[in-house]
Amino acid sequence: MQVFLPFPDYKKSASVIDDKRLWKQILEIDGIIRIIAGERQGYKNHPVVKMWWDHASELKCYRHELVNEWLRRRLWEAPQIDKQADVGVPAFVDEKFCQEMKDKLLNKNFNHYSKVF
Repeated sequence: MQVFLPFPDYKKSASVIDDKRLWKQILEIDGIIRIIAGERQGYKNHPVVKMWWDHASELKCYRHELVNEWLRRRLWEAPQIDKQADVGVPAFVDEKFCQEMKDKLLNKNFNHYSKVF
């Protein structure tokens, strides 16, 4: 379970996630949001869930940008989605955190990510 946020900007982060991981990120975030909302019981103690526990609205904003990017890449018109309030990234998303995300993504798909980082 992982939420890749290589930049402290949701739209920019979504724009660099490779196609293979893009939809998986949306599904991961959906699962985390369900856990936080109490709709799913497993993984409540997972480090990623704990990290985002008090930041569900921020996570929903990132999900919104991931969905928009997914739709943009397939040239589909984005459906009308209630826009989340424009919120910043959580305080734990700093330079070190983003560099760790970049390193993990480079390990996943070096050919793709070496061109964007």
